[in-house]
Amino acid sequence: VIVTGYRTQTRGSITGSVTAVTGSELKDAPYDNLSNALAGRLSGVTITQSAGTPGMESSIRVRGQATFNNANPLYVIDGIVSDKFAFDGLNPTEVESISVLKDGASAAIYGSRAANGVILVTTRRGKTGKPALNYSGIYGLQRPTKMPETLNAYEHASQVNLQLNYIKANPNDARYYTPDELDYFRQHSWNWVDEMWKDPATTQHSLDISGGSENVKYFLGGSYNKATGSFNNLDYEKYTLRGNVDVSVTKN
Repeated sequence: VIVTGYRTQTRGSITGSVTAVTGSELKDAPYDNLSNALAGRLSGVTITQSAGTPGMESSIRVRGQATFNNANPLYVIDGIVSDKFAFDGLNPTEVESISVLKDGASAAIYGSRAANGVILVTTRRGKTGKPALNYSGIYGLQRPTKMPETLNAYEHASQVNLQLNYIKANPNDARYYTPDELDYFRQHSWNWVDEMWKDPATTQHSLDISGGSENVKYFLGGSYNKATGSFNNLDYEKYTLRGNVDVSVTKN
């Protein structure tokens, strides 16, 4: 039996319509946000990261681009309709499970809002028992597999002269490099990438406590994430705090 919103369906009737990933598969993933952590884990879901800037989220498309207009799926977090910003704000350690409803057979209860699919997120909640404290920490370094080779100063200046000569620019054009300038560049060159490059680092810490009795269950968790870029002024920081409390006031 598969739970889709507020009803259940047999698995056989919606084969291929629902795909899911559990929180245990995500909690140790060293990603800046939740959408990046899902890449390659959900069949029928295309996740594309447009840039490598720290903190840059990925776009999520369910079964491809079906419209020229807004193609974002509907995000539902703990039963509440939300948006992509709130989804990416979640820390993977706070997630119990993520399910994707991919077609009308499973997502019909959400109406036209589900035209581009539905992403259902269930966050972690407390369980009956003694208080349990959990900590998770990750530190990682990234190094490029290959740095692109560039022209030195003399090679660059020579290519500029060749290009100007090719378009038959005036020999007196100020854009030409003079022979003495070329001689200077033979002995003097500066690779700014080598001077400014820094290997990016990622630091993540998360701490949560959960527990409760039969009538009151609680979960409280927080996290800190910092990622540095390849150059200065590209740092990314994120703090999260989330709490869930379930209270059974009466037997009814």
